Amino acid sequence: METIKNLIIIWGDKSGRFPFSNSVFIADKVKTVIDTGAGQDNLEQLSKEVGLVINSHYHLDHIRYNHLFLKAEIMVHQRDIHALASLTGFAKKYGAKLVLGSDWVENWERGIASQRNIHPEQGFVYEPDFYKPIGKVDGIYSNEEQFSFGYTKMDVIHTPGHSEGHCCFFFPKQGLCFATDYNIGSEFGPWYGGDDSDIDELLSSAQKLVDLDAKYYVNSHDQKFFTKDEFQKGLRGFLDWIDAREEKITNLLDNGYSFIDLCNEGIFYKKKYLVLDWVLIWEVTMLIKHLQRLKKSELIPKNLATAMAANMSPFPSPGR
Repeated sequence: METIKNLIIIWGDKSGRFPFSNSVFIADKVKTVIDTGAGQDNLEQLSKEVGLVINSHYHLDHIRYNHLFLKAEIMVHQRDIHALASLTGFAKKYGAKLVLGSDWVENWERGIASQRNIHPEQGFVYEPDFYKPIGKVDGIYSNEEQFSFGYTKMDVIHTPGHSEGHCCFFFPKQGLCFATDYNIGSEFGPWYGGDDSDIDELLSSAQKLVDLDAKYYVNSHDQKFFTKDEFQKGLRGFLDWIDAREEKITNLLDNGYSFIDLCNEGIFYKKKYLVLDWVLIWEVTMLIKHLQRLKKSELIPKNLATAMAANMSPFPSPGR
């Protein structure tokens, strides 16, 4: 836990790694928490006095403990509201329908509704408690909106790409930017595994953060503060992952890899994790995002472009 004036950064459990994330508590007249992924023990006592929860976007590691804040108004960006409002909207935005199809989504929803983990070997994917925050959202905020909590002022910086409604937050009086999922210390690199993710938007959104008059940056998964110079340098390396991945995909295509071959190669996640449904969904969705970019540049084989145009699901999933 670190403090800058009345901003308290609550480091997430397990060093902030997924499925946890860092939270920001604004100790002001309007007591507010930004993102609730820091862990139950870190947030449970705090939840009794907080009147407002602002989610930077709808991903599970950022909304995970929304349900603890019984007295709080829950807000999310207007372009992410459908994902937070229902399991169906959540699954669609997170890429499940695109990759594994409607039957898988319906089976998954039935499992959550039954309040039992119907596939325990899949871990949290089917764990009903994990989805408690879905279905509770009280309000929305919009692009470049300004909040006043008392002494503390906050500017919303809409940074789509990671998700359609992904936002970062700038506190001008403290000179601090909460850069949410621009996790420049990540060993994974940028994540764009949702149906609503967009690589080019993620790249252009990054410039908005550099342009801020911020002295310090903190993000959702690195447990340290960065100076502006450190953040800019780290951001370049973070975004370089995108070109490296695209180069790898291009080389594999040159070597005759099919769509299914690419899906099973483990380009983003380690192969051993692809047996997990959600990891497979994210792996395939991120691959599709790159293939769509390459298609625009006419750098993929025509047969693969035809399959993509037909929106063929690589993993028809009866019984999954």
